[in-house]
Amino acid sequence: MLASDDVIVLCPPRLTLPLMPGTRVSLYPMGPARGSSQGLEWPIDGIDFAPGQRVGTSNRATGLVSLRVQGPMLLMLPRDCLGTVLTAMQR
Repeated sequence: MLASDDVIVLCPPRLTLPLMPGTRVSLYPMGPARGSSQGLEWPIDGIDFAPGQRVGTSNRATGLVSLRVQGPMLLMLPRDCLGTVLTAMQR
């Protein structure tokens, strides 16, 4: 989904994104989910996510971001990251 300020995608099980430090990275579960991360200011390792309970909005990249997720998780980034997301999802 492409919104006025955001690009929103269903996060694949593994994804690596070369992001600028400080880039907003939000994760929103669409069901029970968990994962691990590298390159986020607040790592998601060991966190159980669920809609209406724990979500991961307004995190920030510290540089290269690697995500591994289990369960349905939306990834929300600034709209200007669309090209980066599309390239990363083709790998």
